[in-house]
Amino acid sequence: VRIMTIHASKGLEFRAVVLAEAGKKFNLQDAQQALLVDRKLGVGLEGVDLVRHFQYPTLPHRLVGDAVQRESIAEELRVLYVALTRAKERLVVVGTGKLIESPAAADAPPQPSCVLPLPIRLNARNSMTWVLAALQSMPASLVNWAGISPEGPTLFSVTQYELGDMRDWAFESPQSASAAKQAREFATLAHTGQISPAHVPLIATIERRLCTPYAAEALCHVPAVVAASELKRRWNLMEEADDPVGAMPGPTAASKYPRTFRMPTFGAATAPESTHVGTWTHELLQRVDLAQACDKGNLESQLAGMVAAGQFTADQAAAIDLDACAWLYAAELGVRLRKPATRVLREWPFVLATDPRRYHVDAAAKDAGDLLLVRGIVDCLFDDGSGWEVLDYKTDRVFGDALSERAREYAGQVQIYAQAVEAAFGVRPKATWLAFMAPREIVRV
Repeated sequence: VRIMTIHASKGLEFRAVVLAEAGKKFNLQDAQQALLVDRKLGVGLEGVDLVRHFQYPTLPHRLVGDAVQRESIAEELRVLYVALTRAKERLVVVGTGKLIESPAAADAPPQPSCVLPLPIRLNARNSMTWVLAALQSMPASLVNWAGISPEGPTLFSVTQYELGDMRDWAFESPQSASAAKQAREFATLAHTGQISPAHVPLIATIERRLCTPYAAEALCHVPAVVAASELKRRWNLMEEADDPVGAMPGPTAASKYPRTFRMPTFGAATAPESTHVGTWTHELLQRVDLAQACDKGNLESQLAGMVAAGQFTADQAAAIDLDACAWLYAAELGVRLRKPATRVLREWPFVLATDPRRYHVDAAAKDAGDLLLVRGIVDCLFDDGSGWEVLDYKTDRVFGDALSERAREYAGQVQIYAQAVEAAFGVRPKATWLAFMAPREIVRV
């Protein structure tokens, strides 16, 4: 006996097929959402009364909903066609529903037709409705209705069982009485008496399987994919202000820096968050036209054009430190970056397969397939003809000795970027740089 979905049976044939749950209601939830979409009619939205606080269907919503429901019912009819055409010799359709009468018993002569009337097809809420309607339209000589047997052989047979009768049905247990009794005792953890010597090896095997620690337990706590910045946090390093928020470290990787929370201001005017400023700065550095002068005046002009294009708001543009950006492009590294012959890749995404021990020291790989995928985005990757170089922008406001310490903390993350470049291009970057915008310093790591 093979059990499969109707979709999985496409293209297959069997001598006998049982179609179960034909009386199950169709799922028409797609036609009952507040926002509906149809390829031809477009979008249909419910109306909202903001004063009395309730939603109501609009004419576009009704029209689109009707179209979506028709398409859902049409798909159910196509699925039923697949199910009914899988059997070569015998097809059994099983479903629950109201008791039905044969056309003869209902004094309604059959109406032979090749196609069921449209209202029956549209108003049906389960497959059994279609099947019974089709049988009721067949000539009486072809259908053996319950209690009414036409003369001669029939092609279809309808059998009905009342709920009270089905409650009395009993099925023979596939187990012997002793095996069933033993199973009940095991289920309730009942004492089974003296252990037979023949069962000692079996019991030892069960104890070994239940009590032996899983050799790859540490790997169970390693995610399949992790952000590069998350690995940095796993190494007890400071969370950088301009990193996108990733998954928080587990209980075994608490940060050595305490997290502090400010009281909410509830609408009071405040300066932009450092994380937002970092994001806006990265966005500007990604969009800047490097073929232009890229001094402060030019950057102001480019940023004004971006504001006019809707890429930044005026408040976001005002929060960006253009002096720092102009300093970056005027530095020796920035001059090489802006050379016409330099190949520049900004916001370069990557996925790198690495040792899972970089996430947890005890998560040693058991085979070649035990890998940790690291996902990240390199701020800037460029090659001026002498080899690839990695440049990562940092908007952290650190100075002096704190800057050197912060650069060491970021070294592991930048090395992941270097490995990703090597895996993609087959050559190790000749240099990796951190550009600290606030203190105006570029550090090689």
